[in-house]
Amino acid sequence: MTAQDTTKQHGFTLVELLVVMGMLALVMTAIYSLYFTHQRAAFVQEEVVELQQNLRIGAESMSRDIKMAGFLTPLITATSSITPIKVASNGTGTIQPLPAPDNINSDSMTINTLSITASFATISTTVDPGVTLGPFTVKTASTVDLFTAGTVSTGDKVLIVGQESRAWRGGYNGGTCTSGTNPNIFYVATKSSLPPTLTLGVNTGSDLKCGYDAGDLLVKVDSTTLPSTVQYCLGPSATCGNTVTTCPTGQLCLMRIENGTANPIAQNMAGLQFRYLMDDGTEVDAPTKLCSIRAVKLKLTGQTLATKTLSNNQSKERQLETIVEIRNRTSPACGS
Repeated sequence: MTAQDTTKQHGFTLVELLVVMGMLALVMTAIYSLYFTHQRAAFVQEEVVELQQNLRIGAESMSRDIKMAGFLTPLITATSSITPIKVASNGTGTIQPLPAPDNINSDSMTINTLSITASFATISTTVDPGVTLGPFTVKTASTVDLFTAGTVSTGDKVLIVGQESRAWRGGYNGGTCTSGTNPNIFYVATKSSLPPTLTLGVNTGSDLKCGYDAGDLLVKVDSTTLPSTVQYCLGPSATCGNTVTTCPTGQLCLMRIENGTANPIAQNMAGLQFRYLMDDGTEVDAPTKLCSIRAVKLKLTGQTLATKTLSNNQSKERQLETIVEIRNRTSPACGS
């Protein structure tokens, strides 16, 4: 029989196995580190994208409302001084709930507008005074669909406004046709598209016998207290949406306060600044002559919070800045 030489069999020594395992561990560590870095960057970028979307939503909402500032409010006279911008305050203190050093100053602005939705219909035929009115015939059938008919509690509230004068025209009350800055308000009782008509009912105890001109406007109002107001500020805080509970804990939200009711419209906010472009060409932070404001420069700042720990405990900030012109000036010149 032939003996086999076992010395020629090949294999790995323990040292070789340990070296290979060490090299494999280094490779796996590098791969995991690269994966974790990319995953962390993806989480941060996802919040940054959401933040930028919040900024766009907030800026678009503010721009839309600023453009409606002064809509169908009376012209400024000795007895009427309803300005498009009602309040323009410059931030002077810190706003919680963000802890230091993230607490920030916030400006606040409140606008006046007769109709937040800008819904109105134009009367097409003159109505003689002294006549108890039936339906108002309006120019366009599509405008009828802007209104909801119903009872005194469910029908849309309506104010009659002179198209040229922008005077708020009231009703026939105690033998006198009322008007001014606090006129009577009506409601839509019925509506029809063929022919396009709106029938109004009495909301505040007055009648409709004053007579109205072709071209006068039937304007849907948002509140029986005129004009409507829309405020923007950062909160919740003592002076901005303090009752709001839908803003995430630890965050600031852009608050839109419509006739006293606050709603957050954008999260992860960190700053809100308004600057005002005046008729004399100046740009100021807190104007004292509100009727001379011709445009608003707004700057909205947001910051990441959920992924702050993934960025060396540093929030990433983004800003959006734009200028919005006031379209509904109440007077070409507002005096001294």
